[in-house]
Amino acid sequence: MKEPGASQPELSRVLDHLAAGRQGALARLFRLLSIPSVSTDPSNHQACVAAAEWCAKDLRDIGFQARVETVIPARAKAKLSFRLVPHQQPAQILDSLHRFIEERLPKDCIASFADEGGSPAVGFDTSAPVFKAATHALAQEWGKPPLIIGCGASIPIVEAFRSRLGLECLLVGFALDDDRIHSPNEKYNVKSFTKGARSWARLLGELGTIDGHHGT
Repeated sequence: MKEPGASQPELSRVLDHLAAGRQGALARLFRLLSIPSVSTDPSNHQACVAAAEWCAKDLRDIGFQARVETVIPARAKAKLSFRLVPHQQPAQILDSLHRFIEERLPKDCIASFADEGGSPAVGFDTSAPVFKAATHALAQEWGKPPLIIGCGASIPIVEAFRSRLGLECLLVGFALDDDRIHSPNEKYNVKSFTKGARSWARLLGELGTIDGHHGT
């Protein structure tokens, strides 16, 4: 069966064209790289404009409409999220972030931070009885043992259950890699839904047998 894509003659013509124009392309690239364009230092203003003009001209040469606007926004915003591991503390991570940014700020810029918060990560003893019971229950339903993995999800209440109540938590998921969780086109397979319900029925039964208390 023929693979989709360009035919061999077409591909050869493209490769020949690239080879013929290699020196000219490199010369244009080196001219751009010789301009110190990425800088907020006012002394480099003209270099920034020159780099922008170079890009605009190259775009016009291949048929695009392009022009340079020299108005640069006075502010920029960014939203950052960190996935912690056990024994990391949110306050320490935030302090390290502040110092990292402030030590690298250009002299004509300032940075501010807002709406900060976080929850410590939590780890579990996977050899605990509840995990063994869950492993057995899930293996019964799915025909193979489950994978116990670390996850970077944000569920702060889980940490509170562990640190304040001393409770082990089971986070059992049935989502697939292509479910696109939290995206506009998120999905959930019917099989995951039905076997997930059956898995929890088995799991609750197994949990009821811990310490000699049999579930119903």
